[in-house]
Amino acid sequence: MFLLLSFEGTRRHTISLAVSLASHLALLVWILHAPAALFIAPSSVTRGESGRSVTPIYFGGSTGVTLKETRPRLTWHRTKPQLAQLAPPDAKSQAGNELRPEVSSNLAPAGSPYGSLSFGTFVGPEIHPAWPVFAPEPALPSDLKASITGDVVIEVTIDEQGVVVNTAMIHSLDPTLDQKILAAVVQWHFHPATKDGVPIASKHDVYYHFPR
Repeated sequence: MFLLLSFEGTRRHTISLAVSLASHLALLVWILHAPAALFIAPSSVTRGESGRSVTPIYFGGSTGVTLKETRPRLTWHRTKPQLAQLAPPDAKSQAGNELRPEVSSNLAPAGSPYGSLSFGTFVGPEIHPAWPVFAPEPALPSDLKASITGDVVIEVTIDEQGVVVNTAMIHSLDPTLDQKILAAVVQWHFHPATKDGVPIASKHDVYYHFPR
């Protein structure tokens, strides 16, 4: 009986240890694979539906353009009647020209559904940097603001919710001034940076120029 109880206790301890180890390993994997915040540059693409349809424009031949079809033109003046002009020659018959069919309206237009441009590149990510929606000014004495010249530069890390999660002093002017500015910046809230409409973590440099 004693041996049976001892075996059950050892078995439970082994199972608990295995579960704990698996949980810690899963947490470690998640931390290692979490995307790091980066300094990002804005990037824009043409708005579309991820299709392949574009408007073709072809230049060639003596006329310089491709014509889908030719139509007669009638010119009329009240004081001097004119005969109907002949239709221009078919552009396809001239060297360098091609007759292009109209693009089917059923094809999805090229570009990204997250794009913001009416024309431009059709491929690549649509990236928008974070921008502050709540940015209180630091409480600084007037004499201190007027007596210091230069820039305080603070690097801020912004998470996917637009919260400032980390700060780093890049350029300092005065210890008292630095602490007051840091105390204000950590309260800032941002509209987070996005990549193809999905919020992402990012880093930005905040500049405070003096005198103010």
